[in-house]
Amino acid sequence: MNENIIVLTRSDVELSRVRDPETGRIILIMRYQGRTFRLMSQFSKDRQDDARSLCENLVESRGQCCVLLKQDSLCSVWIENASRQPTETVISLQPNSEITITQASLLIIQTIAEDIADLMGEGQKIAFLEEMTKIFKQSLLPGAESSAAINPLLTINPLTTTNLPNWEQKELSALFPKVGRIGKKYFGSTTFVERAIDALKELPFSNNARFMYCCMQFVLMCKG
Repeated sequence: MNENIIVLTRSDVELSRVRDPETGRIILIMRYQGRTFRLMSQFSKDRQDDARSLCENLVESRGQCCVLLKQDSLCSVWIENASRQPTETVISLQPNSEITITQASLLIIQTIAEDIADLMGEGQKIAFLEEMTKIFKQSLLPGAESSAAINPLLTINPLTTTNLPNWEQKELSALFPKVGRIGKKYFGSTTFVERAIDALKELPFSNNARFMYCCMQFVLMCKG
């Protein structure tokens, strides 16, 4: 295999979610031996040959190092960030800070949206967010009564934004089952739930009690 293609396993690398300073998107990045890589594509385990071919094409066309990351049920292709490091504003929370239910809920939804973008393209992500706007309205969430109020909630950094609406357990009960139904429509199963939780576990505050509670409720309501 090309020397610019590195084959690794999950235990070899560090994954984290960050906010891209140029696009504002929450993206998944990987660190390995002081180098940073961006996710290009994911494949099922039985399509490893396709993943290798993509690595070879990227190395040839861009001249950058690629990682083929092998995990239990899938493999993914990552390309090295040659020019810049993403700004990690999405995880800049003080260790002792408390996360609100609103912040945790928005992070979960934004993580699903980025998973859709990574796997299916920006068009499907836009369609998902449009459906989420309708769901927010149907769920009668405080502070989300109109499209003008909802659209920023789906794209802002909830960890650094002030004056967010105050959501509690009843809002989770109204919101998460609908998120589960729409997620199954896009992914064909509930696999998106595990992927979202796995990505969120990489955040440094993932052991925050309220954050863990929201993640647990998300799993139970989406798979129930």
